[in-house]
Amino acid sequence: MTMTVPVEAHRAKRQVLDPVFSKRRINMMEDHFYEEIGRVFERISQYQSKGEEVPIHELFYCYSADIVSELLFGKSLNMVSAPDFLKRVKDMQFFTGGVWIALHFPMLRKLITDGPRWLAARLSGTYVKMITYFEKLAKEALAQYDGDKAIGKSPHEETIFDRMVTNNLRRQREGQKEGREVKPLGFKDLADESAMILNGGTEPPANQMAYATYYFLKYPEVQRKVLEELDSVGLDSHGRLPLQKIENLPYFTAFVKESLRTATLIPGRLPRIVPKGGLYVPAIDDTIPEGYAVGVSHDLIHKNPEIFGEPHEFRPERWMGESGKELMHWLVSFSWGRTDCIGKNLAWAEMYLMLANLFTRYNLEMAPDAHEAMKWGDRVIMHPHGFLHIKVTPRQRQRTSY
Repeated sequence: MTMTVPVEAHRAKRQVLDPVFSKRRINMMEDHFYEEIGRVFERISQYQSKGEEVPIHELFYCYSADIVSELLFGKSLNMVSAPDFLKRVKDMQFFTGGVWIALHFPMLRKLITDGPRWLAARLSGTYVKMITYFEKLAKEALAQYDGDKAIGKSPHEETIFDRMVTNNLRRQREGQKEGREVKPLGFKDLADESAMILNGGTEPPANQMAYATYYFLKYPEVQRKVLEELDSVGLDSHGRLPLQKIENLPYFTAFVKESLRTATLIPGRLPRIVPKGGLYVPAIDDTIPEGYAVGVSHDLIHKNPEIFGEPHEFRPERWMGESGKELMHWLVSFSWGRTDCIGKNLAWAEMYLMLANLFTRYNLEMAPDAHEAMKWGDRVIMHPHGFLHIKVTPRQRQRTSY
């Protein structure tokens, strides 16, 4: 979504999908978030009972994938509960890890995506397995429609598939009236879109939660302040930490923002095409011609000492108070403007709820290889060299106030 060109196509797609990712819709999913968190904690308990390291990084992947799949087609992938969840995560990471090959060898990408399946399987078996599964789900989704309405669904229950299909059917109907042809949306179109959204909604938030956990454990004083604030939150009638209260915690929010700044989700450049008429840049007193591709490294912005003092220091306090509000303009983890990340509300909610509950429920300890595992490379999105694993013991929540 963030890199869709031209702008008109991106705008049209955003208008269709924005309601699914609205803040209101995400807030309505809080019960579902807690169901998925509960499944993650069941997994953690299994490892804890055996005295084994917890593959928390991989569980973050599964948690994000299961949640975004509900928004996609109203059906969880159930990765958290899958016996082979570790293999599934590796398959997914392999799938996204080949992005530079796909960008620099477009013919190879075309052979995999458009060529015969037997050839694609030889070149990338992981891709074929995933896209075949998405096609199966897309076929099931298309069978649920009567005319241009999803059967038995209210607007706040609509999935991404629902929005895409009903919008396409509406455009076909309008096209018939105007005497123009609108291509019907097929299951392969839905499968391709779902692959993009699922990967975009899984790996970046999973990695971000892993880096936030890593920083939480790396800096004891930060950990103390985070826990002190989280322990002050009153629980709801179900004994849970309410999302609305968590997202209004000043220090915990500052901690999450500093994690986003320090571990930049997309460290490189996201190209933008200069619009018609060109772009005047006051700083250089010159105009960039229309049609040119321009971009800036997000990581360079986040590490710019003129914007963020001592940029290589992990200091959540920089985000607090009025000066912290002014810095928000420079937090570009989800980009800004018309082409920002459509799933930012979902990502924030995932991080807030998972991290707050994980930190307050368990005492955490990093595995010995954590520092090496969390070194990263640029594969368009930040790609750690390994996976963060931890050891856990039960923690007694310090109820400082209600």
